[in-house]
Amino acid sequence: MLNSQRRIDKGLFDQIIKRGFSVYTPLLSLSFLPSPLITTGSRFAIVVSAKALKMAVDRNKLKRRGRHAIYKNLNRIKNGFLCVFFCKKKMFSLPFKDFEETMLKLLSQANLLR
Repeated sequence: MLNSQRRIDKGLFDQIIKRGFSVYTPLLSLSFLPSPLITTGSRFAIVVSAKALKMAVDRNKLKRRGRHAIYKNLNRIKNGFLCVFFCKKKMFSLPFKDFEETMLKLLSQANLLR
């Protein structure tokens, strides 16, 4: 599980979206911003809109899967970044292995993997 020190506060979302960089795939989007204040590791957030998945149970499941995929690959992700993943509806039907591969592919496109 991704601990609270690795998660992004809601107040930083606007800065990341306005000043950050974005990378897209048909299933997932990533907005990220280099942050010199963070030296111990990167911080993450996963957003699933109520428009994409109506039931909170499904949205929470998708967020848990995303946090677990990040947790498994923390040693491969560069330090000093604020990353926000935006999940689309099709991500819910993917098996976890494909979900994880999609996240890693997006991180590599953004040049955030070591």
